[in-house]
Amino acid sequence: MTRALRELRSNERSHVGIATLLLAVLGGCGTLPVPPVATDAVEFQEMRFVLPAGQWERSPGSPPSSQVIFTLKQEGGRAQTLSIWRVSYPNNMYGLAPEKHTTNIWNYEQFENPRPSGAWVGFARSRRNIAGKEYPIMTHEIHDPSVANPQSVVHGIFLAYFPNDFRSREHFYIFQWLDFHPPEAKPQGWEWLDRVVASFTVGPVPNR
Repeated sequence: MTRALRELRSNERSHVGIATLLLAVLGGCGTLPVPPVATDAVEFQEMRFVLPAGQWERSPGSPPSSQVIFTLKQEGGRAQTLSIWRVSYPNNMYGLAPEKHTTNIWNYEQFENPRPSGAWVGFARSRRNIAGKEYPIMTHEIHDPSVANPQSVVHGIFLAYFPNDFRSREHFYIFQWLDFHPPEAKPQGWEWLDRVVASFTVGPVPNR
């Protein structure tokens, strides 16, 4: 990824507080929760989508930011976080195919993005079918090397969303879902993310 894009991305998004969330979900064996019904639509800047039911805590990224973060604390030492942000890039990157933008972002997240909250490992790139449409994804795990017997592990997924008007918009969107759970519990899976993505729509990008 180019230096210009790295700088722009670092200015536009803040990092999810992994260490803080790990402390919040320590302990308990946890059971795989039943997918809840949807809540009312959420709006953030030009984005509109529906979250699964629950007491989600919402916080925007550091302004000026096109990122929004939601956290859901669950029973049994579990928690979920969802981050969504708009990706902007320099004019000299206009016209690149979505596949090239996706590769750039995945390379940045896997190889170049500093991770102060532990080791991000087990990266795997593929595609996921949601409501009849395929999306590029990258899954991973997060481990805290300072903890010999961690009481919580994290499974994560990135998903790239290119709107139908991407060529004229020249912006796309990244979803990141993190599933915090006790080591002996099964990962929740990505069905909740599927629901959010299927409901996701965008309007005109607001002027900065």
